[in-house]
Amino acid sequence: MKTMKEKSAKKRPDVRLKMSDYRASQDELWKTARQAASPMDIGPHSTRLLRAWIAMGVGRMETEGRLSPENLAIAESSLKHFIQLMKTEAVFLGHTDQLDKDCFHAAHRRLEGHSRVSQFTLWPFWPNDFVMNN
Repeated sequence: MKTMKEKSAKKRPDVRLKMSDYRASQDELWKTARQAASPMDIGPHSTRLLRAWIAMGVGRMETEGRLSPENLAIAESSLKHFIQLMKTEAVFLGHTDQLDKDCFHAAHRRLEGHSRVSQFTLWPFWPNDFVMNN
């Protein structure tokens, strides 16, 4: 007779990331963010905000058991979209050389506006009610 742990392991193989995989996923997404931001620099405050956003997204991926390469590609696409929103906001704010915390917050407000009128998502980063409700 199999134990409950053995049964659940067979149903959900590789659902939990090893710490090294978790870190590698964060590093890969950070690399994507830096590439998407080019030719602009990412300021120190935005760096912390984006790294926290990436950590939250990877945590959501782990919790939802969506760690496949296909899901990582979705996360990369979502992150690129958000960085593009930041770059657009940087132009409006007159910040032509650096993505700073003002750009991050302005892009975040734009996401909030989109989500009020439609089911807008940038999985695994948005909507962030996952973090707020759990």
